[in-house]
Amino acid sequence: MSKRYYLFASVAAIAATAGAQVYNSSYIKWPASDQLHNYVQQWNNGTLNMEDENFFISRVKPHKQFRNLATQVKQNINETNDKRLVFWVPVGDTNTDNGANALPNGRFDSETFSMWSYVTHYGDWTSPHGWVPGAFADVAHKNGVAVSGVASIPFGGLTSNWSTCLSGQANLDNEAIAKFLYYHGVDGLGYNSEFNGGSSYVQKIAAQHEFIIKYLNDKGIHTAEHIWYDGTSYYGSIAFDRGLGSHNQGIYGSNGNRRASLFFNYNWGRTSNLTSSVNESNNMGIDPMYIYAGFNMQGNDPGTNNWVYLSHNNVSVGLWGAHANNMLWLNRNTNGSTPAALQSTYLTSIERYFGNGPQNPAIQLEVKDGACNQGSPTFFGMSALMSARSALNWDLSEEPFISYFNLGNGGFFNWKGERQNDLEWYNIGVQDYLPTWRYWWAPSLLGRDVKEGDVTMKSTFTWDDAYVGGSCLKITGTDDDAYLHLFKTKFGLKRYDVITVSYKLLSGSAEKVSLVLTAEGDETKVLGESYLTVLDSEAEADEDAWQTVTFTVDRQLNSLLNNKTLALMALHFTNAKDLDLLLGEVSIKRGEATVPATPQVTKTAVLANHYKGIDGKIIFNMPNDKAKYEPVYNLDVKTSMFKLYAQGEGGEPVFMGLTTSWAGMYYSAPLTGEGNVRFGVSALSLDHNSESEIAWGEWMSRGEYTTSNDIEISKTTLKPGEGFTVKYTDPRHTPSKWTIYNNAQQKMDEVASATEITVENGYQEVGGYDVVLDEGTANERRFGYFVQVSSPETGAIPEIYTLGVNGEDAEGIEDVKLTLDESVKLSYTGRDADGAGSRGINLDEKLFGASVAELGIQANQSFSVAGWVKLTNLPTGISNFVTVENRAGAWPANNWGFFWSRISQDGKFVYDQVDTCWGMRLSYGADGSRLWNQYDDAKIGVDSWAHFAIVFECNGSAIRSSFYINGVKQTMTNWLSCTSTSFKNATGENGWDDLSQVFDMGSTFAKHGSNVKDSDFITSSYPLSNSDWISFGGTAANINAVQGVLDDFQVWGKAMDDDDVKASMAGLDGDNLPADVIAYWDFENDPAADHSFVSKGSKQAKGYFYEFATGINEGTAGKTYVDPTYSVGCPFIGGTAYKVETLPTWTAKKATITDAEGNGTKGQATFSYKKPGVYNVTLTLANAHGSDSKTFPAIFVDKPDAIEETGANVSDVNTYSVGRTVFVETAGTEAYSVSVYNAAGSLAAQQNVAEGNARVMRVDLPSSGIYVVVVKIAGGKTHSYKLQVK
Repeated sequence: MSKRYYLFASVAAIAATAGAQVYNSSYIKWPASDQLHNYVQQWNNGTLNMEDENFFISRVKPHKQFRNLATQVKQNINETNDKRLVFWVPVGDTNTDNGANALPNGRFDSETFSMWSYVTHYGDWTSPHGWVPGAFADVAHKNGVAVSGVASIPFGGLTSNWSTCLSGQANLDNEAIAKFLYYHGVDGLGYNSEFNGGSSYVQKIAAQHEFIIKYLNDKGIHTAEHIWYDGTSYYGSIAFDRGLGSHNQGIYGSNGNRRASLFFNYNWGRTSNLTSSVNESNNMGIDPMYIYAGFNMQGNDPGTNNWVYLSHNNVSVGLWGAHANNMLWLNRNTNGSTPAALQSTYLTSIERYFGNGPQNPAIQLEVKDGACNQGSPTFFGMSALMSARSALNWDLSEEPFISYFNLGNGGFFNWKGERQNDLEWYNIGVQDYLPTWRYWWAPSLLGRDVKEGDVTMKSTFTWDDAYVGGSCLKITGTDDDAYLHLFKTKFGLKRYDVITVSYKLLSGSAEKVSLVLTAEGDETKVLGESYLTVLDSEAEADEDAWQTVTFTVDRQLNSLLNNKTLALMALHFTNAKDLDLLLGEVSIKRGEATVPATPQVTKTAVLANHYKGIDGKIIFNMPNDKAKYEPVYNLDVKTSMFKLYAQGEGGEPVFMGLTTSWAGMYYSAPLTGEGNVRFGVSALSLDHNSESEIAWGEWMSRGEYTTSNDIEISKTTLKPGEGFTVKYTDPRHTPSKWTIYNNAQQKMDEVASATEITVENGYQEVGGYDVVLDEGTANERRFGYFVQVSSPETGAIPEIYTLGVNGEDAEGIEDVKLTLDESVKLSYTGRDADGAGSRGINLDEKLFGASVAELGIQANQSFSVAGWVKLTNLPTGISNFVTVENRAGAWPANNWGFFWSRISQDGKFVYDQVDTCWGMRLSYGADGSRLWNQYDDAKIGVDSWAHFAIVFECNGSAIRSSFYINGVKQTMTNWLSCTSTSFKNATGENGWDDLSQVFDMGSTFAKHGSNVKDSDFITSSYPLSNSDWISFGGTAANINAVQGVLDDFQVWGKAMDDDDVKASMAGLDGDNLPADVIAYWDFENDPAADHSFVSKGSKQAKGYFYEFATGINEGTAGKTYVDPTYSVGCPFIGGTAYKVETLPTWTAKKATITDAEGNGTKGQATFSYKKPGVYNVTLTLANAHGSDSKTFPAIFVDKPDAIEETGANVSDVNTYSVGRTVFVETAGTEAYSVSVYNAAGSLAAQQNVAEGNARVMRVDLPSSGIYVVVVKIAGGKTHSYKLQVK
């Protein structure tokens, strides 16, 4: 049987770009939205068989939001005119998150909404009718916010499934559905009601709504509310834009009782019906704030006569948009595509939208008409229309107040300042109570009329560190006097209550940072600030150590705070200078909480086994005495949250994270070995100081192992004769046959039945080499240009040869001992890696391109786009590659355009997260033709240069396209052409979300085939217009941007053939270009004053490096031209504009570095320290090709009079360790102290023993590692020991 080659581009180190293991749609089974009536019936008769039900039950009873005018920014907002807000949008993105919504996920970049102070109801648009993920309900309920799912009923006549559902719901026993919602923690029902028909059951459901609200209110659920899109009338007909009247009064309420809040369609601003609706609602005896003026955030509708008119009427705010994701989440990729950058941009967006543009509600902005779909720096924000409500109002005897400023996601997980794992995670249910305002800074306490510049301090959340979870609050700046208002509260304080603040001072200083407390009734009077100092001028910066200060309501504070109702918690900064402070905890605790009962595990399952780890889930219950059908909250079982553990046979339990649900997910649990695994859970006490025993599930097989087929190379830039290794990224991959070919397809090396191939002496010839894998199947895989050898003149990856300590080779030195009055000189030698070569532009997640008008490409003209690119990062999700579009146009053409190609995090070319193809939109009309080419086997990876060519071949009024990577024409494994109407008719889908389904549908469409080299020419209009831009990189709606270097960007005025592509790869001569080259940019010269690069070629076209600024209308954006930064370009083409220079970087925490000098081949620096401890110094040599790092032997620093001991049994002191516990024995009776420093030089533990007391001290350490134990005996010697704690 003949072999078939699968052709790949360079995919070196592709594993380094792969995202975290994420939620899979098979992991948790979602309820069906149109089956609520059946679920209710089955639940009430005890036959509901839903294994994953615990993932959809809230375990937090809704707190009640309150107002306090005295701690309110806007003083003209009162109970009558304080607007409500329903956020009726999806959580996350159903197009890219596999339907995770708000379920626990292994993806850092998941939506963590946090502006709860300005929301009263969150309608999860993509959650089923009558259901909400329990984690999402938990965080909303903590903040007093209602939650609901949505009956996603299509527009028009009722479909049979929804007719059955609504009629079934209407005929339910009202108490049965009310109990169902109460038990599951769903605060009401939401309806996309724009349907005709069903009048009889619409009216029954309206009455049912009234019963449910009364039932839930009687149960103490103050958040009860239903949401009805005001399209379908009480009589079952579509009746938009009529305000509140006889057609919908029966839906809205009856006899002064609420039924369903009305979400007005988006024409209320044009029909001016708000005033009459307010009057009608008042006449009905119902607060008109339960009418929501709807805003379509997707279409920016109503775009005029909106905010000002609304502000003058006592009607609330309703935000919708769109079906698959909300617009604030969709546009998070404008400032970078790393998870932290995406999260930061999203955070800023919601803070500007719900708070205000300056991110300080005390900088009060006037309400103006304008956009409704973005939080711009000048947007007045929802804080101009409503007060910041708080839910921090309960008895501290029942539950403490604790905030770690954890948003509910991260790239690692910390517990009490200690790193537990470095895995990405998301669980919004464990989001903490967050500051009531974002961020109320003022030069005086309760300062309400703040101007820009009055306060220069800033605050935001950061995912760089955390006390608990994956984030914390970061405070920076310089200011003489500034107040940060944190929490609006209503806590009654008692004697012996303990207030705790945990912080980390990274750098800078302050004369004083103090906690400010005020009491209800006299909110402007500060209570006991002089006794509440958090840090002062003596505090020393230590980026490794969290500091904790506690204040007990006793003595002086007792007289000031006991029996007071706490109204406000703030921080006061005095003479802060260049302050960089992390805030990791603010808490108030009363007494010691009870240790909870041990959970009862009912189900555990392994869901996936892969080289990153194990995916799984656990479901459990808690012992309780609640009656059947009564909800059981975590507070009822004396539990705050649950800690999740995983364990492999023979290994220690691994703490994986937290959950509030009685169910948990595990992603990439790092359980090494081959044995069985198990999952466990413990219940965490209300004060977070104790936990139950771990309840374990049964030991389980790891399941079938999913092998990763990616490969990686040890060095991505090689010089002639330099050795390398290519191997599978997955260490458990089965052995295969490896063959390496040169550019002439001559076999260079081969090894059979191996997981890697090593070429010790490398190759002498400059160029690219293909790696071919024969894995025992009919198809071999070829990775083109995977091994890349460049000339020595272009520079190389740095390499550190030797390290030196005080002139001696560090190879034989175990550690370095210093006293505080000594220094050490560290030195190195390295490879000569400098050189010069072609110059490329750093993409920096921006775009390079030129307009079609500038290039002079005509309609129905063939053209091609080519160039060299080295991708350095492929973010999670999908990113733009080459696009042809006009972002200033109308939706959706502004993001779809004439052509787009997208690359996934694993280097494949995709339409969306699933489908391996790119698309061409051949008509800008609503039913325009689309052409997709599918390339299952095309890949481009990171850290290796790849040449690309995209060809558009026109034949009169017809077109087709093809794709080359590294000179190889990619095999088109499938293609299709169709219109949106034919797509919908064939699939039943409104959108283009399931191309994989289409590709399986045979000849349904105009053209469809497999095993073809090219598509046929597609006859269609060819709308390439002068306003389109041909660009590389950048973002689009919900599409990320790549990082990397672009070089030799070209536009040809023909359909490039194989020879043209080879010529392009070899490097074009700018002074002697082929006649068909329209524009050639080699980036060897700097841009002009207008930021343009003028091309060589038949057109002197201006190309620009640019970024987008989000426009007002949906998907629109304006260009901002900027100058790029540069890096070394492709090493296989000519050029000398970029100089490669290798420079050293010393990383040495807490060291004073002097006399530093050096380059790539040699250098040195002198280090000294001000505190005893164990320190590491790392040297990095870096240039544009890469870097090399090495760490010197550990440096042990002690006081000058210390006696250095390495043994454990000297005359008067004996020290040893058992596990992570250090024991110190002394012979005398003198007082002594023990200080333990970790390898970073931070104080890990400290204890004192008084004279005559116990002579054996036990010190428990947080983790294993190298420590220095310093024992100081009063009036005597200081002993220093190095211990390896395991």
